[in-house]
Amino acid sequence: MSNWKQLPLNIEVAKYIDCYWFIEKNHEGGITHPTLNPDPACHIILAPAEQAFCYTLDNQEVKGKGSHVLMPNTSSIRLDHAHRFVIVGVKFKVGALYSLGLSPELPPLNSVASYPGCFENAQANLIKSSIDIESGVGIEEAIFFNHAANDRSKTCQILDDYLLPWLKGAHEDRHSELTRKALAKIESCAISDLGEALHCSQRTLERAFSRVTHITLKQYMAMQTLEALLLYIYSLETKDINWSELAVKFGFSDQPHLIRHVKNAIGHTPGAYAKHRNLTVDAYGDFSD
Repeated sequence: MSNWKQLPLNIEVAKYIDCYWFIEKNHEGGITHPTLNPDPACHIILAPAEQAFCYTLDNQEVKGKGSHVLMPNTSSIRLDHAHRFVIVGVKFKVGALYSLGLSPELPPLNSVASYPGCFENAQANLIKSSIDIESGVGIEEAIFFNHAANDRSKTCQILDDYLLPWLKGAHEDRHSELTRKALAKIESCAISDLGEALHCSQRTLERAFSRVTHITLKQYMAMQTLEALLLYIYSLETKDINWSELAVKFGFSDQPHLIRHVKNAIGHTPGAYAKHRNLTVDAYGDFSD
C-alpha cells in the first residue's frame, strides 16, 4: 500500500484546490470497510475506467465504476475497500464549487455524482493531454496511475496544467469573498464574533456562508473539531486515552457531550472507535507529509 498528499504547485490552482492525494492498495484484506469522516470539501476521484466503487451513505449503497465526484458529506460514509484499487484525488477548497459555477449542476451534499458537464470525460482528456516530460508521448491510463504511484511531483504538475484553464474561469462575488474571509478567520475567532470581525452583520455572514457551502458555520466548525479530535485519538494508544481530558481539550462541555458528538457523526461512540480503529486514517495512516 502506498499513498501521498501534495499541495498544488501553481499558486492560481491553489486558490481553489486544497491538495492532490493518492492511495494504492495492492493487496486484499486489511481494513476492508473503513469509515470516512464528515467532510465539508468536494473531491474528484480519478480511477481506472473498470475499477468498481461502493459507498454506503445514509444506509444506501451507491455503486459504480471509474472516476466520479464525492460531494461534501455531513455524515460519515462507509467505503468498500476490500479489494485492490488505485485512485488519485483532487480535493477542492470549501466553497470552491460555488465560484466554479457547479453548485446548481451537482447535488450539493451527501452524494456521489457523475462529472458535471464542464468536466465530462475529464479523465480521458486529462490523460490524453498529459505529456511525458522525457519522451513527449501521450500518457495512457495505466502509465498515468503508474506515474502517480512513483512520481508525485510529475502527477501534480499534470493536474495543475490540466485544471488551470478551467479554474481561471472561476467567478467571485460578494458571497464567495465573504465566505473566503470567514474561513481564513474561523480557527482563531468565535463564530459569534465573526460578523463584527469581518465588518458585516452576523446574519449577512451566515446567509453568505450557507449559500456558498450549503452548510452552516456551526456545522463547518463541528466537522473541523471532529477531524482534529479523531486524528488526535489515532495518535494515542487506547490505554492512554483520557476522555475527560479530551473533552476539555477540544472544547466540549463534558465527556457525555463529546460522546454524543462523535456518535452522531460516525455512528460509534469514541470508546467503540478506539477499540475497533476503523476509520480511513487507521486504514491508510495520516499521510499529510
